[in-house]
Amino acid sequence: MAQIIPLETDKPHNEGQKPSADTDAQISFDINSYIPFLLVVSQLKMHNVVRPESHPDVTALESLSKGDCRILVLVASQTNISPSMVAETLAMDPAVITRLLASLSKKKLIETKRDESDLRRKSICLTKRGEKVAGILIGIMSDFGKYVDDSITENEKRKLIKILSKLNLGCENFPA
Repeated sequence: MAQIIPLETDKPHNEGQKPSADTDAQISFDINSYIPFLLVVSQLKMHNVVRPESHPDVTALESLSKGDCRILVLVASQTNISPSMVAETLAMDPAVITRLLASLSKKKLIETKRDESDLRRKSICLTKRGEKVAGILIGIMSDFGKYVDDSITENEKRKLIKILSKLNLGCENFPA
């Protein structure tokens, strides 16, 4: 268990005297049972194993960032998704999404189309080139997904998905 120990203070500590709450208290914190930490570590480990943006087939076609990859896979899996829905789904700042979309559009991997029934609404679609790159990314993720699936049972997978969904909802409702 990791412990956070306060800094030394100017007050002397006499032998036999009980520690005072303000100077000698130790706050116990077990980082190994802190769920947000474990989730971040798991995500980082998974990303370091997969690193789709560094895959030779992807880099042969394009130089992509993690954000680029996430957007391409999302757009490939959800037809006619709007930029605001991309930001919401990926839990990323809309301004960051705007820059990533502009970069992907410049690389001719996506295109933006106006909704004919509501000209204010834009939707994002993959170009032929974008479909090719997204297909490679999805293949890489699918291969890794099979490895993860082999590591846990179907019942554990269902429970994990349910728990992660609850955690995501809890994060959305967390007072900022």
